Amino acid sequence: ATLYEPGANQLLAAKDDSGAWLCAAELASADSPIMGEILDRYAIRHPASNMHPAAALWFGHYCYTLEAVVFGMYMLQQRVIDLDLNNIWLQFDEHSYIQKIAWTGRSFVALDSDSAAAHADCTAVATRDALRDALRSRLIDSFTPLIQAVSGYTGFGKPGLWTLAADYCGYVLAWMGEMAGDEALGVAESRAFSATPSSLSLRKDFILVEHLDDTHYMLDRTSCCLYYKVE
Repeated sequence: ATLYEPGANQLLAAKDDSGAWLCAAELASADSPIMGEILDRYAIRHPASNMHPAAALWFGHYCYTLEAVVFGMYMLQQRVIDLDLNNIWLQFDEHSYIQKIAWTGRSFVALDSDSAAAHADCTAVATRDALRDALRSRLIDSFTPLIQAVSGYTGFGKPGLWTLAADYCGYVLAWMGEMAGDEALGVAESRAFSATPSSLSLRKDFILVEHLDDTHYMLDRTSCCLYYKVE
């Protein structure tokens, strides 16, 4: 089933036969040249004096794409899906933009009140706080090897990549609330996700912005995609 479809892109629950798929674990493997090839193609599309803009832009795109599904499942179904890189599969276009993302893992975390809590692949937790903790932990475990690989190839510092990941977490959670009709709930979830100190904690908070007699939340970002450095 398609979970999210912006334009022609599709985020799928399982792999289909539409083309070649790449396991995300291969991107982070120290013995694989694939991450370098992906970033080199991205740098051709976004040329700059060094690889830092390509690193920031590609990793930010990866974070946003992954989190759109992960946080959507969390907000709407109160479940945390498997984020082991061995179970995440990707399709890229010729410029290394992610076209599709799919999951082959079966494990998930859910509340003990969930109808599937007794399923063999489910880890049941008692509270929303515990579910959020599981979400944060799985994201950190999933991002860590990719950040090491991107930083190792491009020289972009790991703290900067973690700040990008944190800002995208904050933004996407708030956006999921807005998409569900309750922006304030999304912001509250974003703040709760960030409140426990971790690599994905926000450095700043949200700003209230008034426009045409309406009020919206905007994340006061710390990170930068470095697009202004693209030549």
